[in-house]
Amino acid sequence: MLLKPKRSSPRNAISANIAITLKNQLVKRGLKLDSVFIKEERIPVIAEALKSISSSLMNLIHRDPQYKAVKTIAESHSEGDAALLVLLNSLISYQLSIPGEEYWLKFAEFFGKLQSKDLRAAFREFLKSTRCTRSLDQKIGRIGKVIAASTAQRILEEPLYYCNRLNQLISELSRVLGVREDSKTLVFAAKMYGYFCMCRGVSIDYGDIAIPVDYRNSLLAITSCLIEYSECRYVEECARSLTTGPPAGKVREVWRRVCEYAETPCLLLDVFTWLFTGVAVEEYLNPEKTWETMKNKYSFEIPRRVVELLLECRVMHKQNV
Repeated sequence: MLLKPKRSSPRNAISANIAITLKNQLVKRGLKLDSVFIKEERIPVIAEALKSISSSLMNLIHRDPQYKAVKTIAESHSEGDAALLVLLNSLISYQLSIPGEEYWLKFAEFFGKLQSKDLRAAFREFLKSTRCTRSLDQKIGRIGKVIAASTAQRILEEPLYYCNRLNQLISELSRVLGVREDSKTLVFAAKMYGYFCMCRGVSIDYGDIAIPVDYRNSLLAITSCLIEYSECRYVEECARSLTTGPPAGKVREVWRRVCEYAETPCLLLDVFTWLFTGVAVEEYLNPEKTWETMKNKYSFEIPRRVVELLLECRVMHKQNV
């Protein structure tokens, strides 16, 4: 006897439609989810390599241009104003037309001198001055939402309140902005607010907060052989394809497991991965030049073997960077 097919519920139909839509979006971008793989055997290899430098990460923070920018703001404004400025800028630090390091230094230069109380107008002027005008209205809208929220008021009244409540900060911002708690801008905002706390002498525990799935961390997941993208031809396109939607979940998951194995909070590890990958891109993924530039630019000497492991899977892409 043949069983009568069950009728799909409206909820299942909606879920199926969402899945089809996501799949179609991925195909349009040239990315098939089933062609993105986590290489399980590679996780302990990369984790052990990164664990060997984990004790030096706190020192690297003080050489990060973003930390220096936050410090400038902290020294130029009242504690509450500085904390809010840092948080707001971190929430709009996406789709930039200049490297993030340069963007944050320009932010410090612009707002270090500015005393305007109209933050929306000030940020609009700043973004135009840096030519980072992509999604300008959306970014100013974000600033408006946060300024109007109770989170901003608490920061103005108790600037250090969230220093050891970073997950609470992320949760509140998620509700205010209507985005996922693991979205790259929210976890990046927690990292930058953490920098502010450090500038005020407060120790930070980033805990289990996810790593920002941005272009650099996606690229490093590929070049370190943690992620294999079987249909990948051009490394830049592949890395960008991994920053959103279901593929971003795989990047987030593989870095979570690396951090867990290395016994290092992901946001602390991001201090290194972000700076390192920025240098590697500048040096066209050349291990020797990347090692040398990290040493000269940030006074951070990495074992050459670690650099080689992190860029080991660059070979198939090196002509396309």
